[in-house]
Amino acid sequence: MRIKATIGEYLAFLSIKYEVAPDQLFHALISAWENRESTCEDLVIVCRKKMRDKAIFLVMRGHKVLVQFPIPNNFLLKETNPIARSRKTDLIRRYLFEKANGRVR
Repeated sequence: MRIKATIGEYLAFLSIKYEVAPDQLFHALISAWENRESTCEDLVIVCRKKMRDKAIFLVMRGHKVLVQFPIPNNFLLKETNPIARSRKTDLIRRYLFEKANGRVR
């Protein structure tokens, strides 16, 4: 049985995969939540829809869609960056191991 990653773990994975600092990614998500769109390095982050308890974000590089996912509003309202705390998980270790062994696309 596969355990679903938390939103913090998933965003930590994205920050490593696309080589973006976790603080930059977190602040870009907040900026997109407040202003509809923001950039982070070569990524464009768009807040597509706000709902009562979550928002839907789209992440693109140029015109290529990389990922779309919901983030709970309480995650975005945290005082400290929850992405940085999630960088030491099995998901991240597995990705870095595969990358080091040339198995990542």
